[in-house]
Amino acid sequence: MWKIYFLIFLSPLPFASTPPFWRYFWVAYIGFFAALSVLQSRRGVFSRIPKSFYFPLFGVVLVLLGGGLQVFFALTVSESQTIMTSTLILSHLLWFLLVLNAFEKPNKVLDFILVVALIITCYSVYGLIVFLSGDNSILWFEKWASIGALTSTFVNRNSFAAFAGIGLQCIIAYSFWFMSKKLSRTDTGGHRFVTILATNYSRVTALMLSGIILLTALLLTGSRGGGSTTLLSCLAMVGGLVFLVRDKKARRRKSFFVVSLFICIAATISISGDNFFKRIDSLDTGDMRFKIYKGSLEAIQDRPYLGFGLGTFADAFAQYRSPDVFPGPVPVSVLRAHSDVIELAVTAGVPIATIALIAYMYAIVYFFKSALQGQRYSVFLLLIGALFLQLGLHSIIDFPFQVPSVSYLFTGLLAAGVYLVHEQIDHSANGGM
Repeated sequence: MWKIYFLIFLSPLPFASTPPFWRYFWVAYIGFFAALSVLQSRRGVFSRIPKSFYFPLFGVVLVLLGGGLQVFFALTVSESQTIMTSTLILSHLLWFLLVLNAFEKPNKVLDFILVVALIITCYSVYGLIVFLSGDNSILWFEKWASIGALTSTFVNRNSFAAFAGIGLQCIIAYSFWFMSKKLSRTDTGGHRFVTILATNYSRVTALMLSGIILLTALLLTGSRGGGSTTLLSCLAMVGGLVFLVRDKKARRRKSFFVVSLFICIAATISISGDNFFKRIDSLDTGDMRFKIYKGSLEAIQDRPYLGFGLGTFADAFAQYRSPDVFPGPVPVSVLRAHSDVIELAVTAGVPIATIALIAYMYAIVYFFKSALQGQRYSVFLLLIGALFLQLGLHSIIDFPFQVPSVSYLFTGLLAAGVYLVHEQIDHSANGGM
Protein backbone atom coordinates (compact mmCIF):
# COMPACT_ATOMS: atom_id res chain seq x y z
CA MET A 1 0.00 0.00 0.00
CA TRP A 2 2.98 2.33 0.34
CA LYS A 3 2.79 3.44 -3.31
CA ILE A 4 -0.87 4.38 -2.78
CA TYR A 5 -0.16 6.42 0.35
CA PHE A 6 2.88 8.02 -1.29
CA LEU A 7 0.76 9.63 -4.00
CA ILE A 8 -2.06 10.64 -1.66
CA PHE A 9 0.36 12.19 0.84
CA LEU A 10 2.55 14.07 -1.65
CA SER A 11 0.11 15.09 -4.40
CA PRO A 12 -1.31 18.06 -2.40
CA LEU A 13 2.18 19.43 -1.71
CA PRO A 14 3.19 21.13 -5.00
CA PHE A 15 0.14 23.44 -5.38
CA ALA A 16 -2.20 20.41 -5.33
CA SER A 17 -0.28 19.03 -8.35
CA THR A 18 -1.98 21.49 -10.73
CA PRO A 19 1.28 22.59 -12.51
CA PRO A 20 1.78 20.54 -15.72
CA PHE A 21 5.03 18.94 -14.54
CA TRP A 22 3.39 17.43 -11.47
CA ARG A 23 0.27 16.37 -13.38
CA TYR A 24 2.35 14.27 -15.75
CA PHE A 25 4.75 13.11 -13.07
CA TRP A 26 1.80 11.38 -11.39
CA VAL A 27 0.61 10.04 -14.76
CA ALA A 28 4.03 8.41 -15.26
CA TYR A 29 4.08 7.22 -11.63
CA ILE A 30 0.67 5.56 -11.96
CA GLY A 31 1.51 4.08 -15.34
CA PHE A 32 4.68 2.49 -13.99
CA PHE A 33 3.07 0.91 -10.92
CA ALA A 34 -0.06 -0.13 -12.84
CA ALA A 35 2.12 -2.02 -15.32
CA LEU A 36 4.12 -3.55 -12.47
CA SER A 37 0.91 -4.55 -10.69
CA VAL A 38 -0.40 -6.32 -13.79
CA LEU A 39 2.83 -8.31 -14.10
CA GLN A 40 2.92 -9.28 -10.42
CA SER A 41 -0.75 -9.81 -9.64
CA ARG A 42 -2.11 -13.34 -9.54
CA ARG A 43 -5.72 -12.29 -9.15
CA GLY A 44 -8.03 -10.70 -11.70
CA VAL A 45 -8.72 -7.12 -10.58
CA PHE A 46 -11.69 -6.85 -12.95
CA SER A 47 -13.43 -9.66 -11.07
CA ARG A 48 -13.59 -7.31 -8.08
CA ILE A 49 -15.80 -4.86 -9.95
CA PRO A 50 -19.49 -5.77 -9.49
CA LYS A 51 -21.40 -5.95 -12.78
CA SER A 52 -23.92 -3.54 -11.30
CA PHE A 53 -21.16 -0.90 -11.23
CA TYR A 54 -20.19 -1.21 -14.89
CA PHE A 55 -22.36 1.71 -15.98
CA PRO A 56 -20.49 4.45 -14.02
CA LEU A 57 -17.19 3.10 -15.38
CA PHE A 58 -18.71 3.08 -18.85
CA GLY A 59 -19.41 6.81 -18.44
CA VAL A 60 -15.69 7.48 -17.86
CA VAL A 61 -14.60 5.18 -20.70
CA LEU A 62 -17.08 6.91 -23.02
CA VAL A 63 -15.50 10.31 -22.31
CA LEU A 64 -12.08 8.79 -22.98
CA LEU A 65 -13.24 7.21 -26.26
CA GLY A 66 -14.85 10.49 -27.26
CA GLY A 67 -11.50 12.23 -26.84
CA GLY A 68 -9.84 9.57 -29.00
CA LEU A 69 -12.40 10.06 -31.77
CA GLN A 70 -11.98 13.84 -31.61
CA VAL A 71 -8.26 13.39 -32.26
CA PHE A 72 -8.70 10.67 -34.91
CA PHE A 73 -11.25 12.64 -36.94
CA ALA A 74 -9.59 16.04 -36.30
CA LEU A 75 -12.64 17.37 -34.45
CA THR A 76 -10.63 19.10 -31.71
CA VAL A 77 -9.33 22.66 -31.83
CA SER A 78 -6.12 21.49 -30.12
CA GLU A 79 -4.97 17.96 -30.75
CA SER A 80 -2.18 18.11 -28.15
CA GLN A 81 -4.52 19.30 -25.37
CA THR A 82 -7.05 16.58 -26.13
CA ILE A 83 -4.34 13.89 -26.10
CA MET A 84 -2.97 15.17 -22.78
CA THR A 85 -6.42 15.35 -21.17
CA SER A 86 -7.28 11.86 -22.43
CA THR A 87 -4.02 10.63 -20.90
CA LEU A 88 -5.03 12.15 -17.54
CA ILE A 89 -8.41 10.41 -17.67
CA LEU A 90 -6.72 7.11 -18.51
CA SER A 91 -4.38 7.58 -15.53
CA HIS A 92 -7.40 7.87 -13.24
CA LEU A 93 -8.82 4.60 -14.58
CA LEU A 94 -5.47 2.91 -13.97
CA TRP A 95 -5.26 4.46 -10.50
CA PHE A 96 -8.73 3.08 -9.71
CA LEU A 97 -7.61 -0.44 -10.70
CA LEU A 98 -4.29 -0.07 -8.87
CA VAL A 99 -5.98 0.90 -5.58
CA LEU A 100 -8.70 -1.72 -6.00
CA ASN A 101 -6.04 -4.39 -6.50
CA ALA A 102 -4.16 -3.28 -3.37
CA PHE A 103 -6.93 -4.27 -0.93
CA GLU A 104 -6.64 -7.77 0.49
CA LYS A 105 -9.39 -7.63 3.12
CA PRO A 106 -12.04 -5.13 4.32
CA ASN A 107 -9.99 -4.02 7.33
CA LYS A 108 -7.40 -2.61 4.90
CA VAL A 109 -10.13 -0.35 3.52
CA LEU A 110 -10.93 0.94 7.00
CA ASP A 111 -7.25 1.68 7.61
CA PHE A 112 -7.07 3.43 4.22
CA ILE A 113 -10.01 5.72 5.04
CA LEU A 114 -8.51 6.62 8.44
CA VAL A 115 -5.07 7.34 6.92
CA VAL A 116 -6.69 9.53 4.24
CA ALA A 117 -8.49 11.53 6.93
CA LEU A 118 -5.28 11.97 8.95
CA ILE A 119 -3.29 13.07 5.88
CA ILE A 120 -5.88 15.73 5.12
CA THR A 121 -5.81 16.75 8.79
CA CYS A 122 -2.03 17.29 8.53
CA TYR A 123 -2.48 19.63 5.56
CA SER A 124 -5.27 21.42 7.44
CA VAL A 125 -2.98 21.92 10.44
CA TYR A 126 -0.36 23.47 8.16
CA GLY A 127 -3.03 25.69 6.63
CA LEU A 128 -4.23 26.82 10.04
CA ILE A 129 -0.69 27.67 11.17
CA VAL A 130 -0.07 29.79 8.06
CA PHE A 131 -3.50 31.43 8.24
CA LEU A 132 -3.36 32.30 11.94
CA SER A 133 0.18 33.66 11.60
CA GLY A 134 -1.07 36.11 8.97
CA ASP A 135 1.45 34.84 6.43
CA ASN A 136 0.02 35.14 2.90
CA SER A 137 2.12 32.42 1.33
CA ILE A 138 1.92 28.93 -0.12
CA LEU A 139 4.97 27.05 1.09
CA TRP A 140 7.79 29.51 0.27
CA PHE A 141 5.88 31.36 -2.49
CA GLU A 142 3.89 34.57 -2.11
CA LYS A 143 0.16 34.03 -2.63
CA TRP A 144 -1.32 35.36 -5.86
CA ALA A 145 -4.91 34.12 -5.41
CA SER A 146 -7.43 33.56 -2.58
CA ILE A 147 -5.56 36.10 -0.43
CA GLY A 148 -6.89 36.22 3.11
CA ALA A 149 -8.31 32.70 2.92
CA LEU A 150 -6.98 29.41 4.25
CA THR A 151 -5.73 27.36 1.31
CA SER A 152 -2.88 25.27 2.83
CA THR A 153 -0.68 24.14 -0.08
CA PHE A 154 -3.46 24.78 -2.62
CA VAL A 155 -3.76 27.87 -4.81
CA ASN A 156 -7.56 28.01 -4.86
CA ARG A 157 -9.73 28.23 -1.74
CA ASN A 158 -12.50 26.16 -3.36
CA SER A 159 -10.17 23.31 -4.25
CA PHE A 160 -8.83 23.05 -0.71
CA ALA A 161 -12.39 23.23 0.64
CA ALA A 162 -13.25 20.16 -1.47
CA PHE A 163 -10.12 18.42 -0.14
CA ALA A 164 -10.90 19.28 3.49
CA GLY A 165 -14.55 18.28 2.98
CA ILE A 166 -13.47 14.80 1.92
CA GLY A 167 -11.37 14.49 5.06
CA LEU A 168 -14.20 15.70 7.30
CA GLN A 169 -16.62 13.13 5.92
CA CYS A 170 -14.03 10.36 6.23
CA ILE A 171 -13.43 11.16 9.89
CA ILE A 172 -17.17 11.32 10.64
CA ALA A 173 -17.79 7.94 8.99
CA TYR A 174 -14.81 6.32 10.71
CA SER A 175 -15.83 7.77 14.10
CA PHE A 176 -19.37 6.46 13.75
CA TRP A 177 -18.06 3.00 12.82
CA PHE A 178 -15.59 3.03 15.72
CA MET A 179 -18.23 4.06 18.29
CA SER A 180 -20.75 1.56 16.90
CA LYS A 181 -18.22 -1.26 17.19
CA LYS A 182 -17.34 -0.31 20.76
CA LEU A 183 -21.00 0.07 21.77
CA SER A 184 -21.81 -3.40 20.46
CA ARG A 185 -18.98 -4.88 22.58
CA THR A 186 -19.62 -2.90 25.76
CA ASP A 187 -22.15 -4.17 28.26
CA THR A 188 -22.24 -1.67 31.12
CA GLY A 189 -25.82 -0.46 30.95
CA GLY A 190 -26.23 3.31 30.87
CA HIS A 191 -22.50 3.87 31.31
CA ARG A 192 -21.49 2.60 27.85
CA PHE A 193 -20.20 5.95 26.62
CA VAL A 194 -18.28 6.64 29.81
CA THR A 195 -16.65 3.21 29.55
CA ILE A 196 -15.73 3.74 25.88
CA LEU A 197 -14.23 7.17 26.62
CA ALA A 198 -12.27 5.82 29.56
CA THR A 199 -10.84 2.82 27.72
CA ASN A 200 -10.24 4.54 24.36
CA TYR A 201 -9.40 8.05 25.51
CA SER A 202 -6.51 8.71 23.12
CA ARG A 203 -8.32 7.35 20.04
CA VAL A 204 -11.55 9.25 20.77
CA THR A 205 -9.64 12.47 21.49
CA ALA A 206 -7.64 12.14 18.25
CA LEU A 207 -10.81 11.59 16.20
CA MET A 208 -12.56 14.57 17.81
CA LEU A 209 -9.56 16.88 17.32
CA SER A 210 -9.19 15.78 13.71
CA GLY A 211 -12.86 16.52 13.03
CA ILE A 212 -12.67 19.97 14.64
CA ILE A 213 -9.46 20.84 12.74
CA LEU A 214 -10.95 19.75 9.41
CA LEU A 215 -14.20 21.65 9.93
CA THR A 216 -12.35 24.77 11.10
CA ALA A 217 -10.04 24.67 8.08
CA LEU A 218 -13.03 24.17 5.78
CA LEU A 219 -14.84 27.20 7.18
CA LEU A 220 -11.75 29.42 7.10
CA THR A 221 -11.36 28.83 3.37
CA GLY A 222 -14.45 30.99 2.98
CA SER A 223 -15.49 28.77 0.09
CA ARG A 224 -19.23 29.05 -0.45
CA GLY A 225 -19.41 26.06 -2.79
CA GLY A 226 -16.99 23.86 -0.87
CA GLY A 227 -18.50 24.61 2.54
CA SER A 228 -22.18 24.30 1.60
CA THR A 229 -21.78 21.12 -0.49
CA THR A 230 -19.76 19.45 2.25
CA LEU A 231 -22.30 20.30 4.93
CA LEU A 232 -25.21 19.13 2.74
CA SER A 233 -23.53 15.82 1.97
CA CYS A 234 -22.64 15.40 5.66
CA LEU A 235 -26.32 15.79 6.50
CA ALA A 236 -27.20 13.15 3.90
CA MET A 237 -24.60 10.77 5.32
CA VAL A 238 -25.60 11.31 8.96
CA GLY A 239 -29.28 10.87 8.04
CA GLY A 240 -28.38 7.56 6.42
CA LEU A 241 -26.35 6.54 9.46
CA VAL A 242 -29.34 7.06 11.77
CA PHE A 243 -31.62 5.19 9.36
CA LEU A 244 -29.23 2.22 9.30
CA VAL A 245 -29.79 1.59 13.01
CA ARG A 246 -33.06 -0.35 12.99
CA ASP A 247 -33.16 -1.47 16.63
CA LYS A 248 -34.92 1.21 18.71
CA LYS A 249 -32.63 0.91 21.73
CA ALA A 250 -29.52 0.96 19.57
CA ARG A 251 -30.91 3.93 17.65
CA ARG A 252 -31.37 5.87 20.89
CA ARG A 253 -27.82 5.06 21.97
CA LYS A 254 -26.30 6.02 18.64
CA SER A 255 -28.42 9.14 18.40
CA PHE A 256 -26.22 10.41 21.25
CA PHE A 257 -23.28 10.29 18.83
CA VAL A 258 -25.26 12.23 16.21
CA VAL A 259 -26.39 14.87 18.71
CA SER A 260 -22.80 15.25 19.96
CA LEU A 261 -21.62 15.58 16.38
CA PHE A 262 -24.09 18.37 15.63
CA ILE A 263 -23.16 20.19 18.84
CA CYS A 264 -19.46 20.08 17.84
CA ILE A 265 -20.28 21.27 14.31
CA ALA A 266 -22.49 24.11 15.59
CA ALA A 267 -19.86 25.20 18.12
CA THR A 268 -17.09 25.15 15.49
CA ILE A 269 -19.22 27.09 13.00
CA SER A 270 -20.05 29.72 15.61
CA ILE A 271 -16.35 30.21 16.39
CA SER A 272 -14.79 29.86 12.92
CA GLY A 273 -17.62 30.54 10.48
CA ASP A 274 -17.21 34.31 9.92
CA ASN A 275 -15.24 33.94 6.67
CA PHE A 276 -17.75 31.46 5.31
CA PHE A 277 -20.84 33.57 6.12
CA LYS A 278 -19.24 36.76 4.80
CA ARG A 279 -18.65 35.00 1.49
CA ILE A 280 -22.26 33.76 1.45
CA ASP A 281 -23.48 37.33 1.98
CA SER A 282 -21.29 38.59 -0.87
CA LEU A 283 -22.86 36.25 -3.46
CA ASP A 284 -24.45 38.09 -6.39
CA THR A 285 -25.07 37.60 -10.10
CA GLY A 286 -22.11 39.88 -10.85
CA ASP A 287 -19.76 37.06 -9.89
CA MET A 288 -17.31 36.54 -12.76
CA ARG A 289 -18.17 32.88 -13.09
CA PHE A 290 -21.70 33.75 -14.27
CA LYS A 291 -20.20 35.79 -17.12
CA ILE A 292 -18.00 32.79 -17.99
CA TYR A 293 -21.07 30.53 -17.94
CA LYS A 294 -22.79 32.80 -20.47
CA GLY A 295 -19.92 32.53 -22.98
CA SER A 296 -19.65 28.79 -22.34
CA LEU A 297 -23.33 28.25 -23.14
CA GLU A 298 -22.89 30.15 -26.41
CA ALA A 299 -20.03 27.80 -27.28
CA ILE A 300 -22.23 24.79 -26.53
CA GLN A 301 -24.93 26.14 -28.85
CA ASP A 302 -22.43 26.33 -31.73
CA ARG A 303 -21.05 22.78 -31.34
CA PRO A 304 -23.57 20.87 -29.19
CA TYR A 305 -22.91 17.35 -30.45
CA LEU A 306 -19.17 17.00 -31.05
CA GLY A 307 -17.69 19.56 -28.66
CA PHE A 308 -14.45 21.47 -29.16
CA GLY A 309 -12.15 18.72 -27.89
CA LEU A 310 -11.27 17.45 -24.41
CA GLY A 311 -9.01 19.89 -22.56
CA THR A 312 -9.55 22.74 -25.03
CA PHE A 313 -11.85 24.94 -22.96
CA ALA A 314 -9.41 27.88 -22.88
CA ASP A 315 -9.09 27.88 -26.69
CA ALA A 316 -12.83 27.43 -27.23
CA PHE A 317 -13.90 30.08 -24.72
CA ALA A 318 -11.55 32.69 -26.21
CA GLN A 319 -13.87 32.82 -29.24
CA TYR A 320 -16.93 33.65 -27.10
CA ARG A 321 -15.39 35.76 -24.38
CA SER A 322 -17.21 39.05 -23.75
CA PRO A 323 -15.30 42.27 -22.92
CA ASP A 324 -16.61 42.30 -19.32
CA VAL A 325 -14.81 39.04 -18.42
CA PHE A 326 -11.78 40.16 -16.40
CA PRO A 327 -11.60 43.60 -18.06
CA GLY A 328 -8.34 45.52 -17.80
CA PRO A 329 -5.20 46.53 -19.67
CA VAL A 330 -3.59 43.12 -19.14
CA PRO A 331 -5.63 40.20 -20.58
CA VAL A 332 -6.31 37.36 -18.15
CA SER A 333 -6.68 33.90 -19.64
CA VAL A 334 -9.81 31.94 -18.66
CA LEU A 335 -8.54 28.37 -18.34
CA ARG A 336 -11.65 26.75 -16.85
CA ALA A 337 -15.41 27.14 -16.99
CA HIS A 338 -15.67 27.08 -13.18
CA SER A 339 -18.16 24.27 -13.69
CA ASP A 340 -16.95 20.78 -14.54
CA VAL A 341 -20.42 19.98 -15.89
CA ILE A 342 -20.52 22.92 -18.30
CA GLU A 343 -16.90 22.44 -19.31
CA LEU A 344 -17.50 18.80 -20.16
CA ALA A 345 -20.42 19.81 -22.38
CA VAL A 346 -18.25 22.42 -24.13
CA THR A 347 -15.32 20.09 -24.72
CA ALA A 348 -16.86 16.60 -25.09
CA GLY A 349 -20.26 17.56 -26.48
CA VAL A 350 -23.72 17.42 -24.92
CA PRO A 351 -24.50 13.72 -25.68
CA ILE A 352 -21.35 12.38 -23.98
CA ALA A 353 -21.64 14.90 -21.12
CA THR A 354 -25.27 13.85 -20.55
CA ILE A 355 -24.44 10.12 -20.42
CA ALA A 356 -21.49 10.82 -18.09
CA LEU A 357 -23.76 12.89 -15.82
CA ILE A 358 -26.41 10.14 -15.72
CA ALA A 359 -23.69 7.58 -14.91
CA TYR A 360 -22.47 9.83 -12.07
CA MET A 361 -25.98 10.17 -10.61
CA TYR A 362 -26.40 6.40 -10.92
CA ALA A 363 -23.25 5.97 -8.79
CA ILE A 364 -24.71 8.19 -6.03
CA VAL A 365 -27.89 6.08 -5.89
CA TYR A 366 -25.84 2.88 -6.19
CA PHE A 367 -23.76 3.50 -3.07
CA PHE A 368 -26.62 4.82 -0.95
CA LYS A 369 -28.75 1.82 -1.97
CA SER A 370 -25.90 -0.60 -1.24
CA ALA A 371 -25.39 1.02 2.17
CA LEU A 372 -29.05 0.82 3.15
CA GLN A 373 -29.03 -2.95 2.74
CA GLY A 374 -27.63 -2.93 6.27
CA GLN A 375 -24.39 -4.87 5.86
CA ARG A 376 -21.37 -4.65 8.17
CA TYR A 377 -19.53 -1.88 6.32
CA SER A 378 -22.60 0.12 5.25
CA VAL A 379 -21.30 3.24 6.99
CA PHE A 380 -18.39 3.40 4.53
CA LEU A 381 -20.64 2.83 1.52
CA LEU A 382 -22.70 5.77 2.77
CA LEU A 383 -19.46 7.73 2.94
CA ILE A 384 -18.67 7.04 -0.73
CA GLY A 385 -22.20 8.02 -1.73
CA ALA A 386 -21.88 11.23 0.27
CA LEU A 387 -18.53 12.02 -1.37
CA PHE A 388 -20.11 11.54 -4.79
CA LEU A 389 -22.84 13.94 -3.70
CA GLN A 390 -20.38 16.51 -2.32
CA LEU A 391 -18.13 16.66 -5.37
CA GLY A 392 -21.03 16.31 -7.78
CA LEU A 393 -22.78 19.37 -6.35
CA HIS A 394 -19.48 21.25 -6.13
CA SER A 395 -18.63 20.46 -9.76
CA ILE A 396 -21.75 22.31 -10.90
CA ILE A 397 -20.21 25.60 -9.76
CA ASP A 398 -16.47 24.82 -9.73
CA PHE A 399 -13.79 22.41 -10.96
CA PRO A 400 -12.85 19.95 -8.15
CA PHE A 401 -12.31 17.08 -10.61
CA GLN A 402 -9.61 19.06 -12.41
CA VAL A 403 -7.42 19.30 -9.31
CA PRO A 404 -5.23 16.15 -9.28
CA SER A 405 -4.84 15.89 -5.51
CA VAL A 406 -8.65 15.93 -5.17
CA SER A 407 -9.47 13.74 -8.16
CA TYR A 408 -6.90 11.03 -7.35
CA LEU A 409 -7.99 11.02 -3.70
CA PHE A 410 -11.64 10.65 -4.70
CA THR A 411 -10.80 7.90 -7.21
CA GLY A 412 -8.89 5.99 -4.52
CA LEU A 413 -11.84 6.21 -2.14
CA LEU A 414 -14.16 5.11 -4.94
CA ALA A 415 -12.00 2.00 -5.41
CA ALA A 416 -12.31 1.34 -1.66
CA GLY A 417 -16.09 1.58 -1.91
CA VAL A 418 -16.25 -0.76 -4.91
CA TYR A 419 -14.10 -3.29 -3.04
CA LEU A 420 -16.50 -3.22 -0.07
CA VAL A 421 -19.50 -3.77 -2.36
CA HIS A 422 -17.65 -6.72 -3.92
CA GLU A 423 -16.99 -8.15 -0.45
CA GLN A 424 -20.62 -7.56 0.52
CA ILE A 425 -21.85 -9.47 -2.56
CA ASP A 426 -19.41 -12.33 -1.87
CA HIS A 427 -20.49 -12.45 1.78
CA SER A 428 -24.16 -12.70 0.78
CA ALA A 429 -23.44 -15.32 -1.91
CA ASN A 430 -21.67 -17.48 0.70
CA GLY A 431 -24.63 -17.33 3.03
CA GLY A 432 -23.05 -14.77 5.36
CA MET A 433 -20.10 -17.00 6.17
